[in-house]
Amino acid sequence: MSLQHKPSKENKEIIVGLDLGTTRIDVIVAEVIDNTLKIVGLGDSPSEGMANGVVVNIDRATESIQKAIAQAEQMCGSDIYRVFVGVTGPHIVSLASNATVPISTSGREITQDDIDRAIEMSSVTQIPMDSQIIHQIPMDFIVDRQGGITNPIGMTAVRFEANVYLAMASRTALINIDTALMRANLKLAEYVLAPLASSYAVLVEEQKELGVAVVDLGGGTTDLAVYAGGTIRHASS
Repeated sequence: MSLQHKPSKENKEIIVGLDLGTTRIDVIVAEVIDNTLKIVGLGDSPSEGMANGVVVNIDRATESIQKAIAQAEQMCGSDIYRVFVGVTGPHIVSLASNATVPISTSGREITQDDIDRAIEMSSVTQIPMDSQIIHQIPMDFIVDRQGGITNPIGMTAVRFEANVYLAMASRTALINIDTALMRANLKLAEYVLAPLASSYAVLVEEQKELGVAVVDLGGGTTDLAVYAGGTIRHASS
């Protein structure tokens, strides 16, 4: 999950997360100090206008968001303008995509640019018409038909492939969330798949490597994230 960079008077980095649940809206504000997080603000309100991860009444959803934001602002003593928003619901679609990048007929070392190209090319696949990609996460790489590689940088190859996890959400569902945010005087920093965010909060690297499933039982949705080999393999809601 990436971070919102909002310098305060003390030049500290601030991140703000917004969780749009079926039963409650939650806001958390944290400062990044020496690569550690310090929670400086919390806010919540009963969720109105949301059902199963989607907006069903924009006016009520906006009001609920504003109440939670106001609580967090009062606690942290700062105005909130941009938020990272967790996305969940049955409209979430995930799939594994494979992308091939030609390196050189005589072979050369794989660079970060090659990885970036492969990840970008992974979106050139058949996805639902009303879907928007919110995450492209490399799962593993294949170097000259040798699979299961997690870090190919510096390896010499002729042919390079990437297996990439794609997480998508309904475009119309995201537009309705955008509208509620705009009416609450907030700007979107980034969408984050809710089960992915939950797994970041509770798992350690050893668990991801051995294989583990995270199940988040919410008021209206149940989220699932499955890890193996150190990376996400599947997520659904």
